[in-house]
Amino acid sequence: MKNVFKLIAFPLAALAFSSVAHAADRECSGNLGKVSVSDNVIVKKGQACKLDGTKVGGDVKIEEGGKFSASGIHIDGNIQADKAAEVSVAKSRVNGSIQLKEAAGAVSVSDTRVGGDIQLFDNKAGVSVQANMVKGNLQCKNNMGNVAGGANKVKGNKEDQCARL
Repeated sequence: MKNVFKLIAFPLAALAFSSVAHAADRECSGNLGKVSVSDNVIVKKGQACKLDGTKVGGDVKIEEGGKFSASGIHIDGNIQADKAAEVSVAKSRVNGSIQLKEAAGAVSVSDTRVGGDIQLFDNKAGVSVQANMVKGNLQCKNNMGNVAGGANKVKGNKEDQCARL
């Protein structure tokens, strides 16, 4: 009987914990200024989010069709976008990685310190990567538009379309 209880109780406890863990996520539509968000910031499909001086304790996730603009922010986690409309990150600090793939519009990362990698893959429009400090790799692959920039200081490797940036 104890084993049956464990089989039921533990998964239920895990389910309850996962619901609580996501309760702190903050959806962003519009502008967030100099506030602190303890967990993730989510830009929902088709929404536009601008962070200015914001501190994020988790990740920033941009859903399909979302627009994201950031200046002077500090993110403990990653910035991740899959099929975003456009993404711009400037004068910021990201302790994790920046992963932007299949954006429909312009993608720009400038004057930003990145603790992991910058990965820009399969974007449909122009890509700009300028004056960043990257502890990991700078990787640009299969981007359709112009890939421009320079003056990036990278501890790892500069690869593919970003090899000369």
